[in-house]
Amino acid sequence: MITPAILVDNISKTYAYNEENMEVLREVSLTVEKGQFVSILGPSGCGKSTLLKMIPGLVKPDSGQIFLEGKIIKGPVTKVGYMPQKDLLAPWKTVMDNIALPLLIAGYSRKEAYQKVKDLLPAFELEGFENHYPHQLSGGMRQRAALMRTIFISSEVLLLDEPFAALDALTRENMQEWLLGILEKFGPSILFITHSIDEAIFLSDKVYVFSKRPGRIVLEQEINLPRPRNRSIVTSDIFINYKKI
Repeated sequence: MITPAILVDNISKTYAYNEENMEVLREVSLTVEKGQFVSILGPSGCGKSTLLKMIPGLVKPDSGQIFLEGKIIKGPVTKVGYMPQKDLLAPWKTVMDNIALPLLIAGYSRKEAYQKVKDLLPAFELEGFENHYPHQLSGGMRQRAALMRTIFISSEVLLLDEPFAALDALTRENMQEWLLGILEKFGPSILFITHSIDEAIFLSDKVYVFSKRPGRIVLEQEINLPRPRNRSIVTSDIFINYKKI
């Protein structure tokens, strides 16, 4: 039996808020198989981001367990690439310096780290921009730089929290197609949070739908669309039928 990349087993979480308890997650279980793209859909405040922070051990559940490649998570782990909604690029650092940071922290020399970044810049459509600063980049380019940095943290398991939410509609569509290309190239296991039904269907192999707070899974839906995918599939009957579920 193949071990899942991520296994969330019966997780619950309650926060103390203004001297009251606020339950944000209730008995949530989900699985991301190796190389699978899984999305979570749900209303704001239903605990999606809290769950994502639990997987690398940034937040502890009150009950239940989380397994990463078969090993239980008991505290912060470094083998997961976590990307929040904001790109969090350091404004005083160049694109090269921002992206190389996890490699330098991991012990690579500056020369080795910069060469690894340089080799992958074309795949992320950032070649020629390595000496630019974040404020000189478009929104899509900033997100690509942030995702490239995340992949250098881990190219195997990626946690992406609404990475395209702040982009305009056209840029968002372009980024979705670009992300699918990255998926084909690197084959990571991805857990992706979104508020967009179309985005979830277009990108995913499986979608979990959460209820309002406390977040519970109310639907688990496999997405059996052929890969590689392109934008034309969103007008197909099978895509439209998934939206109706």
